[in-house]
Amino acid sequence: MPKLTLAFKGQALAVYHLKNGRAFIGRDTDCTIHIDSLAIAPHHVELVTVGEFCRVKALGAEYPLYVNEVAVENAPLVHGDVLRVGKHTLAFATDGVVLGTHVDDGDLPEQKMPPSLRHESDRNEKVTAYIQILSGAHIGRIIPLASDMMRLGTTGGDYAMVAHRFNGHYLSCQEGNRVTIDGVPIGNENVLLNDGSIIQIGAVKLRFYH
Repeated sequence: MPKLTLAFKGQALAVYHLKNGRAFIGRDTDCTIHIDSLAIAPHHVELVTVGEFCRVKALGAEYPLYVNEVAVENAPLVHGDVLRVGKHTLAFATDGVVLGTHVDDGDLPEQKMPPSLRHESDRNEKVTAYIQILSGAHIGRIIPLASDMMRLGTTGGDYAMVAHRFNGHYLSCQEGNRVTIDGVPIGNENVLLNDGSIIQIGAVKLRFYH
């Protein structure tokens, strides 16, 4: 189950486990994550959670939402992302994921899909980024990055996630310590991928291009 850890000035205040469905972050006491601060809107952020997938949406321009210190209006979250609302931060983490799958609207039953995600089912955007497998049993295979998020790796071993944001594709390590980009370990960072970046996840080597 994904969770958010609320903190203020580096001091952890509470941990919130996110159940499937909608939740809200805000100043009103009816919010799922209630933060008593005038720097935060009554309903500041909407969260939509489906399994390990979570999307955040800012509810007003007057009260901005930041993910990893980048202002966003609507974005998926990956393990390690840090939200900032007012002077508070919320660190996003997942307990575990199923590997080798896209996280896309098509994975959800239509009748249960949250409305804020459902409109994206109709998108017909051209795929502009790909992963090519350079080693192992599937060498040469090309994987189109057609969804907001894709998990790469092996169950019980090293694995990572590629997330599509407004300014490109980011790689983050989900488990293990053998995830590198161009030979450099990424640790707990979310790293922007460049055309031709070589990704190493455990013993498997891949190339990103767009």
